[in-house]
Amino acid sequence: QGQAQPQYPQGQAQPAVLQSPTIPTVPPDPSLANPQSTDANGLRWTWSTFPSTERPKVAKTSSAVNLSLPPMVVPLACMFTPLFQGEAPVPSVAGQWIACRNCGTALSKHSRVDFTGNFWACLSCLNRNPLPSDLDPQHPALLSDTVEYVQTVDSEARPTFIFVVDTCLTQEELDALKRNLIRSVEWLPPLSLVGFVTFGHGVTLWELGCQDLNKCYSIRGSRKYEASELSAMLNLTDVTPVGRFLCPLDECDFALSSIIEELSVDPFPVAVGFRPERACGTAIDIAVRLLEFMKCPSSCGKVVLLTGGPATRGPGSVVGIKKDEMLRFHRDFMDGNVPHYQAALTFYNDIAARLLQQRASLDAFAESFDQVGITELRRCVNQTGGCFVCGDTFDHDMFTFSFERLFARSDVRREESATSAAFALEIEVHMSGDTLISGAIGPCEAVLPSTSSSPEAKQLAARHVSPTVMGSGGTSKWVLSAADEALTITFVFDTETSDAQSAGAVSSVPTSSQSYNKRFFQFVTKYVTAAGQRRVRITSVTQPVAPTQEPSYFVRNACFDQACAAAVISRMAVSLLEAHENRWEGTKRWVDRLLVSFVRRFGTFTIGQPDSLRLSPCLSLFPSFMFNLRRSEYFMILNISPDETTFKRHWLMREPCDACVLMIQPTLMSYTLQHPIAAPVPLDSTSLVADHVLLMDAYFNVHILYGATVHEWMKMKWHENPEYAHFKAQLDAPEQDVAVILGARFPYPRFSRTDANGSESRHVKTRMNPTHTHNTSGARPSGGAANPQQQGDVIYTDDASVIQFMQSLKAAAVAPEKN
Repeated sequence: QGQAQPQYPQGQAQPAVLQSPTIPTVPPDPSLANPQSTDANGLRWTWSTFPSTERPKVAKTSSAVNLSLPPMVVPLACMFTPLFQGEAPVPSVAGQWIACRNCGTALSKHSRVDFTGNFWACLSCLNRNPLPSDLDPQHPALLSDTVEYVQTVDSEARPTFIFVVDTCLTQEELDALKRNLIRSVEWLPPLSLVGFVTFGHGVTLWELGCQDLNKCYSIRGSRKYEASELSAMLNLTDVTPVGRFLCPLDECDFALSSIIEELSVDPFPVAVGFRPERACGTAIDIAVRLLEFMKCPSSCGKVVLLTGGPATRGPGSVVGIKKDEMLRFHRDFMDGNVPHYQAALTFYNDIAARLLQQRASLDAFAESFDQVGITELRRCVNQTGGCFVCGDTFDHDMFTFSFERLFARSDVRREESATSAAFALEIEVHMSGDTLISGAIGPCEAVLPSTSSSPEAKQLAARHVSPTVMGSGGTSKWVLSAADEALTITFVFDTETSDAQSAGAVSSVPTSSQSYNKRFFQFVTKYVTAAGQRRVRITSVTQPVAPTQEPSYFVRNACFDQACAAAVISRMAVSLLEAHENRWEGTKRWVDRLLVSFVRRFGTFTIGQPDSLRLSPCLSLFPSFMFNLRRSEYFMILNISPDETTFKRHWLMREPCDACVLMIQPTLMSYTLQHPIAAPVPLDSTSLVADHVLLMDAYFNVHILYGATVHEWMKMKWHENPEYAHFKAQLDAPEQDVAVILGARFPYPRFSRTDANGSESRHVKTRMNPTHTHNTSGARPSGGAANPQQQGDVIYTDDASVIQFMQSLKAAAVAPEKN
């Protein structure tokens, strides 16, 4: 009571003494603005109704970086998570599934089943098939959309794990890496095969089957070895590496731990001004050779690469050893100044094809302050179902937690009915008649019909393939080597029928009086668990066909999922950038053209009057998603390296819908003295209020930003005064929410705390809509305005704000169409 009050800086006020609220802290929800979510089958659709449209008589033309837009502008697509774990467990059945004799479509609850006539009709080819005599009417396939068939255990199908470890590290980093490697031994299935390869100037292949001493083979890292040459060097001409270089974990546990503990830094000297010589490409090639030497058609597994710098020696090198030579940047790609790129890309693409043949994936951990060359390596990871994790050092929490969560997310030791890890996946999509699929976008590879197949087999395989290819197309079957419970693939469908009469669909009800048109989709996922058990998960769903092609029908019935559409369009844009390198502006123009066409088709307006444009609430968020997509890292070429671009593209192409939306448009939560709980606020500079605390979750980065006034209060330590417990609650609430995010996110995000004028605040401000900039007339920084609580902060940028973007969009959408 009688103590002197501290002096505040001019313009700063003392926090009022308030009673601490009793409302519990609520963690941020990334999908607060999205009422829709993935259904119990792991599916999420851009349109909830099948928009059957007519194919134009004149063929569409498209440039090298453009995809032709369907009449609905946003195509019908679904984001499918094969190993999705819902609240209710997936029904399981022992034995084989009942499949159509003609096309292979499985019996489902949507099939026409006639127990009296003892037959069932396939909804894909309309072929009649006999019912098994012992089929129970209560069979799970007749009751549930998703059913899993559990088959026999194949001991040869147990996965193989090969660690490829970089030893060109500092002693501190190597010690931290060794600790994590020893921990990882406990996370592997006890009956799985394990291999261990280290590399530096050369490559060392360790013989884990030797129990008496740590035995290894040292291999020159300057060249690629043919299979016959390497097998002769390792005495594997007539035998497999199993038992020597690849051993069951329960037999080589002690030997593996001993080898890891005795690892030392690469002894080859590194001169000043030079980089360490890393034979990374040769090490990966030898690891894949071990899988090939097994000569087992059922083999599958993972190659886990842990590297601390770029490959500089042998095949796959991305830069020279002299530090005078800089690693390539986006400008170098645009100028063609990438002397190592094409050779390294060709080498790693060949390894990617070999990994797929062996049904193995590559997980790459790149821990370095500089680039390491994952841009050249990307297809080895992206096409096989592996993971990219980028960080700074091996002794940082980002690596420690990410490495642990790689195995936790795909719990390979789990042996219950539910599984979160799968190997050797094969996904096939069956559809009703006259339904076409354009392709798949995500970590998978298309399986094209064999040239030796019969004409009938080729015709059957191509009957659902659309001439319009998006992503990996030309087929209805895809493969990938590994998947976890979050891996999500986008399937894009072609809704343009050959003519107006063929817009009908198959009805699952035989009586026409009660039938309604709908389309049938079935996803058949075959995979192997970590225990070697073969399973088949079959998901069958239907979609009603829209009775009209009028846009008002889809608007009136709220058939559009804005978040899913944003994720799908983002993946399509990234696939364009991957297919046509350095066509940044062309891809951005394609996104702009799509958005203008979408607003023109589904908005209501008077031609030539921008202010008359109106969008339904079920469509109004989509332009905002596209605005943030254009400003995201996926379209940046400045202040971002090619490796970071590759890393972020990788996760956009494999994560579920909500995570993809978070990468495009971060969530922003505000905490005030009166309400120290997470409250969503606009991703706008007006949210930079002096006495608020902000929490931004941008998936790869999580930041707490303290307002200018809050920061001054913190420097005066008012949160340590019990009289201002409510102020402490305001500071503690975001910390608790951050702990929830950091405790579950994979890969582990970068986290920082900063104030409104701190250096780290740029990460928050660059993602905000710049309503107040230095170019805005009358704009003043927060705290200098008459009412700073309403003013927000100034962002120093020349980027257009969302208001300017929307004005340009409205003007383009209402302009008269050109013939």
